[in-house]
Amino acid sequence: MNHFENLKTRPDYDGFVTIDEGVAWAKDRPNTVGNNDPNDALYLDASQLNFGSLSVDNIPLSVGQTGNVNLFDHVNWFNSESRATTYALGNTQMHLVNDKTGNVKLFQDFYDWDYHNYPQTRRTSGQLPESKRDRLIYMERRRSGVNDTHGFKVHIYGSGTIKTN
Repeated sequence: MNHFENLKTRPDYDGFVTIDEGVAWAKDRPNTVGNNDPNDALYLDASQLNFGSLSVDNIPLSVGQTGNVNLFDHVNWFNSESRATTYALGNTQMHLVNDKTGNVKLFQDFYDWDYHNYPQTRRTSGQLPESKRDRLIYMERRRSGVNDTHGFKVHIYGSGTIKTN
């Protein structure tokens, strides 16, 4: 009953998480990326996610295929929902269900600030990341104070829609 009563206080109660909500959630729950406690995860409604300029014409998938989609390549920087979706998911697994309707399915992901191509040797020597993604992660870590201990699982329910033209 306590769990049920506290649902409305969660940042994902409405199915969408802003950037500030995600950062605060991570800071309140360090070292939970590998945790299987469902209370440490956030739950996103795919129908509320904004995929920016991602469309059936530029998604690197055919109907019925599942693969990585880099949302950084499609973010609409002038739209807070698109920025929040890209911030939460970044490079994510997606399945193109229907190219006529733009229906896509997403999968469990991790909301974290990990580097992909920024080795520890470069970090300790003060060299900045080379990739665009890792430079953005670097700046966000400095801005928000998140680090390797912050992050959590994201469960995505429902289906999303990308542009059809």
